[in-house]
Amino acid sequence: MRKMTLPLLAFLVGCKGEDPFFNRGGSYNEVNDSFVIDSGGGGGDDTGPACGEPGAPVITDHRAAFADYPNIGDVIELGLSFCDEEGDVPGGEVKLSVGVVDGTPSELVDKFDQDGQGEACYIEDDEVICAISGVDTTESYSLTARIEDAQGNSSNEIDATVE
Repeated sequence: MRKMTLPLLAFLVGCKGEDPFFNRGGSYNEVNDSFVIDSGGGGGDDTGPACGEPGAPVITDHRAAFADYPNIGDVIELGLSFCDEEGDVPGGEVKLSVGVVDGTPSELVDKFDQDGQGEACYIEDDEVICAISGVDTTESYSLTARIEDAQGNSSNEIDATVE
């Protein structure tokens, strides 16, 4: 498979408020679920505490799928359900590794403001939702993700595959 040089990083760092995805006022665009999806297993090392204990956030579930966002096009939408006793994920960040399967992944970081908004990710209730653009839906992608809270405590890491 071809090496993936991602415009994803440009999407994460280069897009500002002109894009309707980022000016959504707390809601997000409906997605098109017409692609075949394999969200992989639970994956990763569980380094966080159990839910309800103080410390790092814990990713409790995840989903990853191709989606078609109006005015953006094809994206990978990643959802990370989490629990965090301190409630300090706003002010933290999400760290992603995204790449074509068997290709070189790109390492991406998206920081949240105190309202839970990042450049390509945001927090809605107890879920971090990310939209990664510049993808080719004929390719398969592997992802790893983890959440860090405002104190720098890191969650468990998840692995997913989108095909």
